[in-house]
Amino acid sequence: MGGNKDLITFQLTKKQMEKFVKWKEEKDLKAVSIGGQYTVCFTPTLLGDIVEVRCVDGTKLTLTDYDDF
Repeated sequence: MGGNKDLITFQLTKKQMEKFVKWKEEKDLKAVSIGGQYTVCFTPTLLGDIVEVRCVDGTKLTLTDYDDF
């Protein structure tokens, strides 16, 4: 394996991050010491990435901005 050519990365936009932080603050869950409270899922499509955050309490937040597709 050589360098970054084997690396796939995904990023949240500033708008997506702000939406996630607001949602997280509204949840006001007690911190889990080892983390893992939130899972960010990226699903690549031909039009763009679908982004969803899943919380350990079973709720989900879609961060996808379909206007950008």
